[in-house]
Amino acid sequence: MPYRSVRFAKHHLHIAKLALTIMRTASLVYFNEQNFGSCAPEVLMCIGIFIGQLEGRPMSAMKLAQYIGMPRATVIRKLTELMSRGLVERYGRSAYLLPLQEVNRHDVFSAVTMLVREIQTASTELSKLDK
Repeated sequence: MPYRSVRFAKHHLHIAKLALTIMRTASLVYFNEQNFGSCAPEVLMCIGIFIGQLEGRPMSAMKLAQYIGMPRATVIRKLTELMSRGLVERYGRSAYLLPLQEVNRHDVFSAVTMLVREIQTASTELSKLDK
């Protein structure tokens, strides 16, 4: 089988499935979008914004562009779209945050709880592979 030539193939498999689950869940919860590929850049932006927010260092458009590897002009255009939809808000002159009413919604909490279980399961499976 071709996968056998990939070093740590089963490790990669668990990580890849987990990454897709996180992206799919975020697109469903925040964008109500089943086909997460159509909103993947926006999901990445929201994740980046939220990381900055949780670390106490809100992202500017420039920092966000560098962080997620997207052109600054695209980030600015998409930030404008996300703000018009109420999914992102400006903080001060140049920083962006996810509104608390969005991140504290019940369906978001439920999704995070489900993702924690998925991550724990993947962690358990990865630990078994290391033995």
